[in-house]
Formats: sequence, structure tokens, C-alpha cells
Amino acid sequence: MKLIDTNILIRFFSNDLPVEAASAKQLLTSCKAGSLIVTDYVLAELCFVLEFNTFYRYPRDRVGRCLGVLLDLNSVHLSVFATKAISYYMDDPKLDMTDCLLLAQSQIDSHDLMTLDKHLAKLSSIK
Repeated sequence: MKLIDTNILIRFFSNDLPVEAASAKQLLTSCKAGSLIVTDYVLAELCFVLEFNTFYRYPRDRVGRCLGVLLDLNSVHLSVFATKAISYYMDDPKLDMTDCLLLAQSQIDSHDLMTLDKHLAKLSSIK
């Protein structure tokens, strides 16, 4: 198993550097099933960079489409938290990916989520 850095995913989704994008595509589409780990940290950074970095500024729905592609890549392994967080991210525009990951972990592991964010607090109280 191999850990994937955010820059590989950024190149894959943006194609801003075509040579690196081709290498990223080759890696992501040719490795065996589940052999490439995308950590929760990388997932959060990916969403932040694509959505808020001044170079990319992807609309949220485009980031959501990228996440859908990521879910469909056979070579990629995501945690159960990440998989659930992606569904929250796609369903609720008020939440960033970090909030979605926290919410997913709190619900999957039955932990109370302590936050001052009223929207997140309301969601975390729903079981």
C-alpha cells in the first residue's frame, strides 16, 4: 500500500501541469485495487486547495464531482470516515471537509462532537 500526497490529486483533477497530470493519472488508474491510500488529511487539503486556493477556486459542485471521481477510482482506499464525509460534503454546502470528517467520525464512533459552530452542533446531535 502507498500513501498519496495531495499534489498528485491536484495534478490529476486540475491538469494544470500536463506532464505531472499524466503521471498522476497513470498512477491512479494503473495500481491494483485499494493499494493507494488517501488519508483524511489529504482529503481535507484537497478540498481546501481546489475550493479556496486563488489559483483554482473551483465551485463547490466541481469539487464534489472530483470527489465522486475519487470514490470511483478502484486503486484508491479511503477511510470509512472519509467516505461518509464526502456524502456530507456533497449534501451540505455549509460544511467544509474538515467539519464533514469530524461529523463522520463522531457519528461512526458514537463520540460527542464539541463545537461552537451551531450548524455543526445541530447536525452532530442527530443520530
